[in-house]
Amino acid sequence: MKRAFLLFFCVVCFVWAQEEVGPGNGEFNAVSELAKETLVQANGKSVKGASALANKKYIALYFSAHWCGPCRAFTPELVKFRDNCAKKNLPFEVVFVSSDKSKDEMNKYMTGEKMKWLAIPYASPLREKIKSQFKVNGIPTLVLLDGKGNVVSDNARWDVALLGNDAYKRWQSPNYKPLTYEDAKKGGAKKDAKKSNTNGKTQNKKTNKKKSSKKAK
Repeated sequence: MKRAFLLFFCVVCFVWAQEEVGPGNGEFNAVSELAKETLVQANGKSVKGASALANKKYIALYFSAHWCGPCRAFTPELVKFRDNCAKKNLPFEVVFVSSDKSKDEMNKYMTGEKMKWLAIPYASPLREKIKSQFKVNGIPTLVLLDGKGNVVSDNARWDVALLGNDAYKRWQSPNYKPLTYEDAKKGGAKKDAKKSNTNGKTQNKKTNKKKSSKKAK
């Protein structure tokens, strides 16, 4: 009985050790996986992931689909943000991870929304693998990675939705904290910025009024 127990204990320990340090069980790195992949564009062209993502400081994985209403609302904002980054030559790129129901739907979505970014091919096993790895249960989701594959934010969607082009600056802050749905409900950073600008203008008007009334006296 003791021998059987010891044998069972040794087997469990061996399996545990294999899971921890065994071959093929290293930490998943999405950027490394994407570098091995041939990515596609809305215009039908293909590009090697390694060359397309080289020297990118940030890579955003965009989990989305045309049938999703919130996705269709957010996608134009992300397209605008991404294209603005490209115009400024900022080291940023989006990789689309489709949840569309077919390859045709994915292609129509990309062309219809004028997505100039990259996408994992619909038939590629990596598409489902990345969804599973990041435990994406709802869309739209925007996972922000640095160039080495480290997760900067597990959902940077609200940064882009609330800050627009200023989101890129926010990501570079050493004290970066992702905005959330709660921020969106409260109006987020944009509303705060508008409020501070309005307060500043109001204060200036009051000051100018005081100065003009003093001059009149």
